[in-house]
Amino acid sequence: MCIRDRVYFNNVVIKLNQTYKTMTKKTQIMLGFIFALLCNVNAQPVENTLGEGLIAYWPFDGDLNDAVGNSHGTGEGSEEIAYETGKLGQGIVLDGVDQFVQTPVENEELFDFQDETGFSISAWYRVDEFTKSWQALIAKGEGNRWRIHRRGGEAQLTGNGGSGDVAGATGDINDGEIHHLVLVSDPENEQVRFYSDGELVSEGGAPAIQSNDNPMMIGENPDARGRTWGGLIDDVGVWNRPITEEEIAYMYNEGNGREIVSTLGIDLAGYWPMDEGSGDVAADTTGSNNAQLYNEVEWVDDGERGSVLSFNGADAYADAGAETIPQMTQDNDFTWSMWSYDRAGGNNNVVLGNRYSPEGGDFSPREFIKFTPRQFEFHYAGGGGGNVDFDDFQPDEGWFHHATVKSGNTLTYYRNGEAINSREFDGELNNPQPLYFGGDKTNENWNGMLDDVAIWTRALSAGEVKKIFGGASVTGGAGKPKPRAKLAGSMSGFSVELTDDENGSTVDAAGVSATFDGAALEVTAAKADGVTTFSYETPGLLEAGTEHFVVLTVKDTEGATHTIEKSFKVKPYTVVDAGSRAGDSLKGESGIVATITQISSGQNVGSLHGNNTANAEKAFNGWGNDPETEEAYLNEADPDSFEGWSYYPVLVPVVNFDQDGGVQGNFNSNNGYDDEYIPNIPGWGDSTDGIVGEFTALLELKKGAYKLGVNSDDGFKATIGANFTDLLAQELGGFNGGRGAADTTFTIYVQEDGLYPYRVLWYEGGGGANVELFSFVDGEKVLINDPDVDGSIKAYALDGVTFEETTTDRVDTGRAAVISLSPASGDKLVKSGSIELVAKNGSATTVDQASAVISLNGEAVDAKVSKDGDIVTISYAPDGGLPVGAHTVSASFKESNGTERSASWSFYVPGVYSLVGEVPSEAQGFISVREYHGIGTTAISTLMADADFPDNPNVNTVATYFEWPQSGDIEVNPAGNVRDNYGWHLSGFIHPPETGEYIFSVATDDNSQLWLSTDADPANAVQITQESQWQGVRNFQPMSDETTSAPVLLEAGNVYFIECFAKEGGGGDNMAVAWSLPSDEGMEAEAGALPISGDYLSPYTSAIDPEPTPLLLGKSPEGASPIAAGGKIELNFLNRGLDLTGVEVTVNGNAVSSKVSVDGKSSSITADLGDVSGKTDISVTYNGVTEEWSYLAHEPLVDGGLNPILYFDFDYTENSAKTWDHVFGYSGAISNAEYSDDTPTGSGSSIDLTDNANGNVFVSDGAAALNIASGIDEVSVSFWQKNSSTPSTSSFWADPGRALQAHVPWSNGSIYWDTAGCCNGGTQRINADANDFGQDWTEWNHYVFIKSGSLKEIWINGELFLDGENTSPLPTNINKLWIGAGANGGNSLRGKMDDFAVFASTLDEDQILSIYEGGTDLYPAKRDISALDVEPEAPFEVPLLIDFAGDGANSAGSSPAPWVSINNLVQDQSFDLGAGVSITALDDGFNPNNPAQPGEGATYDGISVPQEARNDYLFKIADAAGTTARMRIDGLPAGEYNVTVFEGRTTDVSQFAKIWSGDNEPATQNTGDFAKGSGTVRVSVAEGQSLWYKHLEDGSGGVSGMIINAAPEILNISVVRNADGTVTVTFDGTLQTAPTVNGPWSDVDAASPLTIPSSDAAAFGRAKK
Repeated sequence: MCIRDRVYFNNVVIKLNQTYKTMTKKTQIMLGFIFALLCNVNAQPVENTLGEGLIAYWPFDGDLNDAVGNSHGTGEGSEEIAYETGKLGQGIVLDGVDQFVQTPVENEELFDFQDETGFSISAWYRVDEFTKSWQALIAKGEGNRWRIHRRGGEAQLTGNGGSGDVAGATGDINDGEIHHLVLVSDPENEQVRFYSDGELVSEGGAPAIQSNDNPMMIGENPDARGRTWGGLIDDVGVWNRPITEEEIAYMYNEGNGREIVSTLGIDLAGYWPMDEGSGDVAADTTGSNNAQLYNEVEWVDDGERGSVLSFNGADAYADAGAETIPQMTQDNDFTWSMWSYDRAGGNNNVVLGNRYSPEGGDFSPREFIKFTPRQFEFHYAGGGGGNVDFDDFQPDEGWFHHATVKSGNTLTYYRNGEAINSREFDGELNNPQPLYFGGDKTNENWNGMLDDVAIWTRALSAGEVKKIFGGASVTGGAGKPKPRAKLAGSMSGFSVELTDDENGSTVDAAGVSATFDGAALEVTAAKADGVTTFSYETPGLLEAGTEHFVVLTVKDTEGATHTIEKSFKVKPYTVVDAGSRAGDSLKGESGIVATITQISSGQNVGSLHGNNTANAEKAFNGWGNDPETEEAYLNEADPDSFEGWSYYPVLVPVVNFDQDGGVQGNFNSNNGYDDEYIPNIPGWGDSTDGIVGEFTALLELKKGAYKLGVNSDDGFKATIGANFTDLLAQELGGFNGGRGAADTTFTIYVQEDGLYPYRVLWYEGGGGANVELFSFVDGEKVLINDPDVDGSIKAYALDGVTFEETTTDRVDTGRAAVISLSPASGDKLVKSGSIELVAKNGSATTVDQASAVISLNGEAVDAKVSKDGDIVTISYAPDGGLPVGAHTVSASFKESNGTERSASWSFYVPGVYSLVGEVPSEAQGFISVREYHGIGTTAISTLMADADFPDNPNVNTVATYFEWPQSGDIEVNPAGNVRDNYGWHLSGFIHPPETGEYIFSVATDDNSQLWLSTDADPANAVQITQESQWQGVRNFQPMSDETTSAPVLLEAGNVYFIECFAKEGGGGDNMAVAWSLPSDEGMEAEAGALPISGDYLSPYTSAIDPEPTPLLLGKSPEGASPIAAGGKIELNFLNRGLDLTGVEVTVNGNAVSSKVSVDGKSSSITADLGDVSGKTDISVTYNGVTEEWSYLAHEPLVDGGLNPILYFDFDYTENSAKTWDHVFGYSGAISNAEYSDDTPTGSGSSIDLTDNANGNVFVSDGAAALNIASGIDEVSVSFWQKNSSTPSTSSFWADPGRALQAHVPWSNGSIYWDTAGCCNGGTQRINADANDFGQDWTEWNHYVFIKSGSLKEIWINGELFLDGENTSPLPTNINKLWIGAGANGGNSLRGKMDDFAVFASTLDEDQILSIYEGGTDLYPAKRDISALDVEPEAPFEVPLLIDFAGDGANSAGSSPAPWVSINNLVQDQSFDLGAGVSITALDDGFNPNNPAQPGEGATYDGISVPQEARNDYLFKIADAAGTTARMRIDGLPAGEYNVTVFEGRTTDVSQFAKIWSGDNEPATQNTGDFAKGSGTVRVSVAEGQSLWYKHLEDGSGGVSGMIINAAPEILNISVVRNADGTVTVTFDGTLQTAPTVNGPWSDVDAASPLTIPSSDAAAFGRAKK
């Protein structure tokens, strides 16, 4: 529909509800032309014309609003007007007593119609009771003012369209039925027509409308009050034109009714109908935010909804853009609507909305808004948030419509058109919010199908929501019908199902023509149960990823022709190798062989495989020897295992397992299945972790396509191959990593019927464990070998397998099989230096050793072949190992039956494992550290999968002990949170001091893995610990935990490679590795133990590491330090055997002398500070590295004194963006806050943060003053505060790591005092509930927070509120302070603050009481803030760009910055060009002119000049040939300049000027002719000299602009011929020579002066910079 409330035409806005009679004739014609353009009235069906001239429309769907204009109704009467089901949605029911609807008085002229234009009124109504003889349905007044009413006790309605009542109108309508009427006033045809229930029932004469000042009323007459209506009224429309009979018939719709226009399209911000059916984008039909599909979001042709999107609950999602969601503020309303089909049940996964930022962590500030299967949830800055709860979505219960409507501060949730729940909220989400479908990237992914997603920037009414549920189209029309066509396309062809129409017409199966990708073809037709299926099989397989188009033309039994156009994209698939088929003789019992293995806590192991597929294969084969016992691991899932690795196969009918027999996956008790327990789990180690299982079967497959699937927690790999044990088996699908129960599906194509060996390797690390093997039958998931489902794939065990007995043999078809590939395919952490393919000869076939071939990166290499029993090894070991980089290996051999087997795989040899130099024989004192930034989640697998890992770290450094991040002092804990969403890798060598058993412990936040080698070779490293959750700083756990290793035997004097991987998501980040020595007699490291010291560590210096430099261990002074005679700078280094070279030290920019000292492995640089005070900048350069830092040099503290270090009184209000401290004069930046005269003392001002989110005062440089208090671990923070509300806020916060912080209060009413981090009650925090202490939060209260050593106190209004002890000292590196907020301005105060003061002392009770009672003598003396409030003038910078005539009248427009636009120059008046430079016109001054000449930009002196600067100019007022005019430019710094002038007028013949400095005016012009171009003059300006410009007028034109740029350096060159015939050239820069003046020029590799033999002298030479 064409719905517009305003039209833009030639920058004139015409509101469509403008009173038509007030428009000029020209405007009326224009409006009609616009409608023809916008609505295409003549070309569209009837329904599209009803928007034309529609000036008001009241659908009455839950409110009285005008849907197309602003004539919103007001309900009048003693009772509130009720709503009930009307003809279309809802309608209003008036009581016939005193209820009616009044439209705005100010809009009354809108309904005063002119005789020459006409009008129309439409309404649906019902008579409940005729209680009065006169009752008005709709009226503007009496007489010849129009109305529709009951008159004089008649049982019918009549109307007045401007010629008196139309007689004999509707007939008796007092029948309790809903009727439709239309009144049409048609002056052009001199008629008034009255329609009832679609029929013309009466006509009147020519209208003669009279206007009045009455408001239009519905259910009452403004001229005859009391004629109120009794009954229902619905869908009232008013047009400023006569509508047609066709339009009336359309609205009546044979009594079924139709909306006049759809209101749903109004304020529609985004609509994703999801009708594409294929492709990578779900289009937003509003054109704003198309949704990009990621990670196998599937298009599904659903039988009920048609084309929909399906999300897998694992990683699939769609991204509709960063700012798609409307702001959730008090002023902005919105509506979210969607249809969903849930497959997983209630959870907090994202169906629509967002939870995390695009980078993977929390937004800052933390904000999100999301629709989940459990609730509509939101969180806004300042810590607020909540949700609208509803009954959880239930799995597989069908399609439901959901909507959330925000109206004012109320959120209402609707399900299937009915309001379910609502809540109010008081916060705001006013930051841009991204909109995701089906999951928040890799977080909170939803499992289900989605359709018809829409978002409005208004609140839909309850009736509108119900309309959508009822099938109304979001954009207008009849809604989304059930599809008649359903397409299924695959690699082998397509089928299209056509369902017969519900109204009786049926598809003629014979009358069909078809094209496929544009080519005509014959399709096969079949018909059953009202569904006609047309199918086609392609002669060959279609390539995966290709898109194809099907067009069917069919006829139905009514003779109508229908064209169906569909497309599909071929999904990825695997063509199964027919050579892998097994013989029928191998077919055994029905079922699947389940072989479960486990290495876990029963052998002091958490999970060896670490949820990695390659490691899982290794674990299934026994992994190797236990480093603790040096014997083989045992299979804990084999109840009879006692020596060596073994298996215990069992036969199962289907694979549907859960470790707890619970409700997991697709097949569970919710849909008639039982999850079986995993065979022999828990094992004899009583654990459900560390599992690897193998499921094998011969699948009976016919030729054709199959879709298979695995639901798993955690990972799996599915293959079909000649032998189950064969690594060359085709990989069909898999998931490498950890996850909760989720599906992965994959498609195969079988070329020949047969039995195919199918294997699924499944593994689980920790937590839940489940696995299901299924396929799809008729689109539904079916367990493989389910005997109760027709069409399920049959599975058979291999004949001869013995079940439920211990064995060392794996299930085997007897074919020769590759059992090992090294390095593994896809491995990017290759540590081995050789390539190996290991095969095992079978009972049926063996490896032909002579046929073995290996190529590396496409080149054949000399392969070595060896045999040991049944094992054949094909290998290649290049000298020096495999080079760093990506490699592809191809290997092949023949089986004894002649079948050729081949493998091609790729891997990456990282530089991080390429050692530079020798393995150190003794500890060097540090370990290598590499950081990788911008990686979300907490999983190690995410780190390892990142493209930059491991060879492109963001940080590449070393650590002096085994901890990262670290404070630099092993005795001091690191900061609590350095950054989010990153990972790190520490690697090196460890030098054990004793021989015996060591126990390693790791504490990380978040996940980690610790690997230790049996020697110095990384290739021999094994994982000895892991962290799958998180631990606090140095919070080491006992040996029973996964983070502490079993005892490991190490020998003193040997060197062992060690590495640790750690991954951080959000919040705290730390990693520390500690150990216990053999002399500790088996006691592991305790919580709080120190990490392994650098005394036992050496770095693994690799090929990717930078050149080593001396390692800086510490520097001083830092933070704050007292001024003292003889103060020194000192930097201490671990020298790594390197000299300190190129040492330079500056203090506040001034060079100072320095001294280098060496003491064994340690070195230092010292230098005198000199006389410094306040902020002091230090720079120290050594070995090409520069360390720069600042500290605060302060007067020594007074023993026993108050020692104020910061004081913000907020009394200086002249600068709304800054406030100043009175102690050192530091400034604080004010954000989202303002000054207030509401103060605790009644004088001065306070800072008000009440009304703004993220309000704060940020102190950067001044935060260093807090380190004065840190230096003595003694501080008192005093301030006044008045809360307007008490959400979760901070009153102050210092960084790094929450150095000082106070919640006053948190939302729970408690006050918190944090120092040195959070939130340990013994070391960092004291807190208590303050609700009952007696203070009123909403009044001014005085607070003091004290830390004196380990003692901490909180005072309120002069009384001690709380005291306690925290042992952690204050950090000495404080660099940021927020007043009135938390970190980065978040969690800001809702209230006011005043007199924020900090003392490096402990205030006593009398001093605190003095401040509380209004005393100010304890505060430091106040500075003159106005003297500090001076913005330094920006220094002059070149180029200076001037656009003459660039502003105001007669201008082609201002040039963009950094051009300075000048309109005219008045004689002897200066124009400020900035940075102290000005320009002044002399003589008669200059005027602007814009000749409107065509022009374009140009480039002069390397500067791009816009056309706005060239297309106008300044000219001398006396514009005559031969006259001159001067300009003077003052304030230029001394220097060499290129001054360029230009003019762009295309008709000028010539323009000349002089340019000079000082008194050096040239005799003639020196610019050259710059008409239509430019001229440049080099000018030397001395200190204090002016730059002059004199225009030599030609009688026309002028100067368009000027560029003042730095002149290039002049290089000198001189040539002297010597007596011996040689030539000596003296030159600046680089000498170039050439055979001709035009080149070619080439550099001469020689220094000046250069003497050249005469025979070698070139013809030309020049010097270049």
